[in-house]
Amino acid sequence: AFRPVSRRTLSPEILGSNLVPTKFLTVSSLKPKLRPNSIEIGALTQAPAVPFPSEFQAPTATSQRSVTKAATIKNILNLQNINLIGISGTKRNPNALVLLANGRVLKVKIGDRLNGGRVTDITAATLTYAKSGISIILKMPRG
Repeated sequence: AFRPVSRRTLSPEILGSNLVPTKFLTVSSLKPKLRPNSIEIGALTQAPAVPFPSEFQAPTATSQRSVTKAATIKNILNLQNINLIGISGTKRNPNALVLLANGRVLKVKIGDRLNGGRVTDITAATLTYAKSGISIILKMPRG
């Protein structure tokens, strides 16, 4: 029943004195100006060239075989089981990074669920969680 009415058809008395069209008020919107043709795309500043990986310099330092062997411990993590890979945070609010058997990494804190159990304790080198009434302790890998 109620349909909008164009402002052009309304009288100035209904519109009020502050809405009367003046020379500053336009009835329709203005058409935007076209972009000038004098702008050149090549004139814009270009980003500096980034070197490709083949252009990087290879490491020049060589290390002895014993140093390389001591820095890497093979098969330190059993990827078939859950592994504790890191501990962070404060003593009052510790967090732990746990590597699951499916490859996902979880950040857990005390009270979070882990492998069907609940995390009960996190120390500087261990994480303890209770599952089916049994406490399971995960230790940090040595290395």
